Amino acid sequence: TSKGHLSDSISFDASNVDESYKPMDSTTTEETELINSKVNFGDKIIYKGNMVYKITFSCDEGEDFRRVFEADSEATFWELHKAILDSAHYPDDQMTSFFMCNDRWEKEQEVTLVEMGSNFEYDNMVMESTRLSDLLEERGQRMIYVFDPMYERYFFGCLSDILPGMCDGVQCVEASGIAPQQLQTIDPIDTKAKSGKGGFD
Repeated sequence: TSKGHLSDSISFDASNVDESYKPMDSTTTEETELINSKVNFGDKIIYKGNMVYKITFSCDEGEDFRRVFEADSEATFWELHKAILDSAHYPDDQMTSFFMCNDRWEKEQEVTLVEMGSNFEYDNMVMESTRLSDLLEERGQRMIYVFDPMYERYFFGCLSDILPGMCDGVQCVEASGIAPQQLQTIDPIDTKAKSGKGGFD
């Protein structure tokens, strides 16, 4: 069967996504800078100026798979895409994409590798021209990275922390577990696999 098939509504146990990351080297100065950078916007806290994002990815196909990235807030989704591929040892030959998700892992804004047609609800956003700060604003935000577009298999992502400062693009700072095979080979007569449920309700 294929795992992790993408649907408009995804049921997922996010217990293996670390949303409570606390940097061990935080200082009073860093905390003060972060507090000073906050802007209240309705019920959201928006951060102004350059920030360092910590983004954690996991996968339902391997419980021990985990990648943590440090990314400058002005880096692009294309830079994050390249860093994910490098950390998973995947070739860059698939039409991968990101989806921003709500708290129920329902798909919202898509960020595509190349320009695609937009729909009535969301604009077309392309990785190379979309900064992380254009869509990531607060801790705990969720996203998915579709690494196998044929069977819509993906990594679950979470903005696990926001720190004041800058860094060089996007870097993988923690890697554990082996990434699943990027392209899944499935017998075409496997009707369960073709049903698109992928183990999700």
